[in-house]
Amino acid sequence: MEQHYITVPISRDNPQDVFTVNTKYRVIRRVGSGAYGTVCSAFDQQHQRFCAIKKMHRVFEKELVTKRCIREMKLLQLFSNHPRIIQLFDMDIVYGLDEVYLIFGCMDASLHDVIHSQQPLDTVHAQWFIYQTLSGLKYIHSANVVHRDLKPANILVNKDCDIRICDFGMARAFSQTNSMPYLTEYVTTRWYRAPEIMINSHNYSKAIDIWSAGCVFGEILGRKVLFQGRDHVDQLYKILGVLGLPNDISFWDPSEAVSAHIKNLCTTDGLPPPTEPVDFNAFFPSATPEAIELLKRLLHLDPAKRITAEEALKHPFVQPFSDSVEESLVPPYVDPQQYYIFEDVHNNSALKSMAIQEIEFFKHRMSQQELSESLLTNNTDGTITTAKRSHTAAVATTMRHFDSSSSWQL
Repeated sequence: MEQHYITVPISRDNPQDVFTVNTKYRVIRRVGSGAYGTVCSAFDQQHQRFCAIKKMHRVFEKELVTKRCIREMKLLQLFSNHPRIIQLFDMDIVYGLDEVYLIFGCMDASLHDVIHSQQPLDTVHAQWFIYQTLSGLKYIHSANVVHRDLKPANILVNKDCDIRICDFGMARAFSQTNSMPYLTEYVTTRWYRAPEIMINSHNYSKAIDIWSAGCVFGEILGRKVLFQGRDHVDQLYKILGVLGLPNDISFWDPSEAVSAHIKNLCTTDGLPPPTEPVDFNAFFPSATPEAIELLKRLLHLDPAKRITAEEALKHPFVQPFSDSVEESLVPPYVDPQQYYIFEDVHNNSALKSMAIQEIEFFKHRMSQQELSESLLTNNTDGTITTAKRSHTAAVATTMRHFDSSSSWQL
């Protein structure tokens, strides 16, 4: 079927800043931008739903950017059926402009916006936010994939306090032996980066996502960034300043030289890191004992002793929200390694062809799916029913919805 496109300006200051999209989309306004693209809110007139459109520009100029685009397209298809992963509605490419567009389900804000707003957050908010984050991580990790860039800005929130994890451009798959062959890119925004990455960049596993989740959880509880280092050395010092420096740190690196270097870390005032952790109860005076205990387990310095997503979902702090649908796994027949064949390709023309093929395959699959759904027999009353999961009455009555007038709302 022939596609029709329209070019829409998204900036009053720069007339060259435009979105070229299918005419079924009515672009509303820009809601964010970053190094790899720009996001606008829009309305899908064909499906009668609001959505977010991410424009990835100059996709085929550099191998790194092309691979990031392919990676995100592939993993979103693998994960987007889970309730805690951003929904991928559509993909498109504008030939000749090196622009790829990803169309997502619409959310109201990022968790970063919520945390740093005036919106009150109570214990139930903290429980629900971290439960959902861990649920999403369990699903991602069950496919032997590490997100590698989990932070509040990459966790989106709607007015019902439901979250969805986004931005899989830096994710990586690894084998059952924990071998991770594609580790050349920058890993995780510094403030959410696990200490083992700063000490030994090749020594990491799913535990780095758990550390990031712990940093996010601490930020929810304290309403400020937990470890706000100026550089990677200061970042490590900030971590040890809160969690303390153990006598034995061989779990990071068995080298005596590395251990000596870490133990000689000092502040600009010449002070060494403390050997004992701070009192978390004083650090987070409003947090419950269960919240503090979970936070400590998420932020264990030894990655081998750090709690897993699956274990964390059984913790008493989040147990009231336990739900089998939330805690599902990627189907066992899925091999994430097949999603990474393109990583061994270093020819830009070949990578571009792979990206285009991915988009065309997705669009064909979605059109076939929509055709099948349109042929479904309606119920006797003329409607198609859908099952909607709900939480327990106790949780539902204690969960406060955010004020729609809050400043963080997009």
